[in-house]
Amino acid sequence: MATYVIGDLQGCFDSLIALLNAVNFDEKRDKLWFVGDLINRGKKSLQCINFVRNLVEKNRAITVLGNHDVFLLLCAENLRKPHPSDTLDEILNLPKSELTAILDWIRKQKFCHLETIGDRNFLLTHAGIFPTWSLQETLQKAEQVQTLLQSDNRQQYLRFLQEIWGDANQNIFYEADSQNLYKNQQFSVNVFTRMRFCKNAENSENSISLDFAFKGEIQNAPENLVAWFDLYKKYQNPAWQNTTILFGHWSALGLKIDENFDYVALDSGCLWGRKLTALRLEDRKVFQVNSAEE
Repeated sequence: MATYVIGDLQGCFDSLIALLNAVNFDEKRDKLWFVGDLINRGKKSLQCINFVRNLVEKNRAITVLGNHDVFLLLCAENLRKPHPSDTLDEILNLPKSELTAILDWIRKQKFCHLETIGDRNFLLTHAGIFPTWSLQETLQKAEQVQTLLQSDNRQQYLRFLQEIWGDANQNIFYEADSQNLYKNQQFSVNVFTRMRFCKNAENSENSISLDFAFKGEIQNAPENLVAWFDLYKKYQNPAWQNTTILFGHWSALGLKIDENFDYVALDSGCLWGRKLTALRLEDRKVFQVNSAEE
């Protein structure tokens, strides 16, 4: 049995099949972990999400939620409109029963997944974890937002979707001061699905906030920005010992494996004509195929 963690698909179904062929994936023996963003911008989002859904329902795959997956939920509820570059129409225009089944399935997926393989813990999430959170804090905050996302109370669910999308809450201390349950979760959702860089103006654990303006390569970042994983390494909580964080989201970063295996970035820009990447957790071997997308 092997466990393969795969970077952002974003509708790149042909590349996914090529990668699975390259690793000789056996559905009866192996498992796939996906870092989220199964859909959008690529041409075959529906094929991607149906393929992953099928494997998840057979207990042969795990996926966490990315920002594009959450964005589909907002578009389906008319809380946001797709951008011109989005490719969600094939899903949004499905018959109501088929669309509802997909949306309900997305809502059941987690923001973080923790599992022990061999002698090491692996935490799967889309964008990363806040640099100063402990492992327990991270899992608690992921569970809080998952509970609201999965609410059977439709009014509560819609309010949650409406409040969590945006850039207003960039500082962790907003969370402690706010009395708004829903807005309170925006920070956590932004961390798990959208974070790349942080500001650390006073160079202390209490001065960290998120930045959403710059999305490029680290070497081109403004001087006041630091990659979240560099701050994580700086302030690392002892509870994270022997744990590897697996994430995607940052195509400009590409494949990046920390020298101590504390984190692995897996979005290698397949959507943009580069590569789709898989990491086999049991022996840390990397597999890549060139993008098969037009």
